[in-house]
Amino acid sequence: MFGVRVRDVDPDRREVRFQVLVVYYDVEARAYLLPPEQDPGFFLSLIWESGRWEHLIGETVSVDRILDPKWLAQHARWFVKHVERTGVENDPPASWAKLKDFYYERDGGWVDEDLLVQAEFLVRVTDPAWIEHLEPGDAWGRPCTRCTPTARARRTCRTCRTCTTRR
Repeated sequence: MFGVRVRDVDPDRREVRFQVLVVYYDVEARAYLLPPEQDPGFFLSLIWESGRWEHLIGETVSVDRILDPKWLAQHARWFVKHVERTGVENDPPASWAKLKDFYYERDGGWVDEDLLVQAEFLVRVTDPAWIEHLEPGDAWGRPCTRCTPTARARRTCRTCRTCTTRR
């Protein structure tokens, strides 16, 4: 599972900067799932999830489509033009002893956020309308719906083939 925060939105450049935090760990096994590095489908899902109610992205992409990995793989490029990971922090964690197995989002943040594995991404969309609802500081929790718990022990998730597990 991941925590997501909007860092910046630039409609003129059709860009949004996301901070993605790892909020689920298997502390005993010292394992966690990294966010996909350049998966347009993952980032389309983030944009859709935050705007599915009363925004153009939610009206354009149905629930059935956003939950269909084949549809995402084929069509995400029509919404997300470019994904670039611009930074990574705390990978691997400096102190497993200080980490918990799970972190909940509360008021736009996570407890011990400075300890969590996290990455920043620059995402460019094909139309500024897809990101019009986003504002810096928006934050929410998000499961990796395409990944299964059994994938945790593998280096690359066998379900979606884009998430990476660290041990």
